[in-house]
Amino acid sequence: MSLEPFEVVAVRTVGRYDTLDEVYTDLFGWAAGADAVDRITTLYGIAWDDLRDVPRAELAFTSAIGLAGLDPPAPMRRETWTGGRYASVRHVGSFLGLEDMADRVFADWLPSSGEALRDAPVIYRYLDDPEQVPEPLLRTDILVPIA
Repeated sequence: MSLEPFEVVAVRTVGRYDTLDEVYTDLFGWAAGADAVDRITTLYGIAWDDLRDVPRAELAFTSAIGLAGLDPPAPMRRETWTGGRYASVRHVGSFLGLEDMADRVFADWLPSSGEALRDAPVIYRYLDDPEQVPEPLLRTDILVPIA
């Protein structure tokens, strides 16, 4: 799939992996105060570290909402994320299974695909609200940047 560059409102945190729901709540709260909730296109995340290798207190993660044209207060910031080509795989189930699914893309699909990784982060595109959808049914697209 190919994406055009897109704008988000993002917050990068360290050591908040177990409370990311609060980070997204803050993003939504700000958007509600700016009367912009209806303009949110999608929820995104970037895991800068592997939770299997880095202590939770040191995990860096960027939480983001697809929302263009607004300047949020710190520590939120307006960012434009790189477009380009991405391999996409849909994960269904707990968010804790995302890294295992991404590993399978890297180990199983990528070597035989003829594609090469691009220097950009893997993006998680969350399709469901975990407060509304049972954990086993949560859908997340894992977007792997390819050249």
